[in-house]
Amino acid sequence: MEARVHGKPVRIVSLEPDPRPHRLVLVLDISGSMGSSEDERALWNLELSLARYFFDANRQRSQIALLFFNDQVNDVIDFSQGNSAVGVKLNQVAEDQKYVKTDVVTK
Repeated sequence: MEARVHGKPVRIVSLEPDPRPHRLVLVLDISGSMGSSEDERALWNLELSLARYFFDANRQRSQIALLFFNDQVNDVIDFSQGNSAVGVKLNQVAEDQKYVKTDVVTK
């Protein structure tokens, strides 16, 4: 692993996991570039799979919010709604093949 400060390499002395709870925000891109074609659909599936994995790995020790955007913020599950609402929304989106916006403008 490599780290840089102001473009210059620095030596990493140690790494330790931080067991404290955190407030985390998952931000997912649902613009047309994430699913308007078959190849791009794979990007959306990867993005969603990673989000679900991240959620499952952190849901017990952290508060998680969820935000979907394309050219603007479209949908938000905030911290006050709880982690269970985030899990429900991720499952709903996974089942909805049309959730990614096909908003690509052709000229």
